[in-house]
Amino acid sequence: ASLAPSIYHLVDGNPKGVSETQNLLKGAPVEDLKVDLCLFDEFQSSNQYDIVWAEGCLPHQKDPFPLMKHISSFTAENGCMVVTTVDSISYLS
Repeated sequence: ASLAPSIYHLVDGNPKGVSETQNLLKGAPVEDLKVDLCLFDEFQSSNQYDIVWAEGCLPHQKDPFPLMKHISSFTAENGCMVVTTVDSISYLS
């Protein structure tokens, strides 16, 4: 947020996480800031984003590939998608 992007959209399925994120980013220098309360696979948008950061949404999915494909559909051409793939074993290390 400190780099003042024109659009900053976040998705979280946890109501407490949404509330805490909204409070944390209150007053951030961003023109279009919103935090959507929904699961990653339910998120819909006509926007294409330069950066899509998908942290903690693929681990523990029974079939992660459809979810990854859905999330990647929001990445603009020449954009960057970052996905964490930590599993239950690597959480401990």
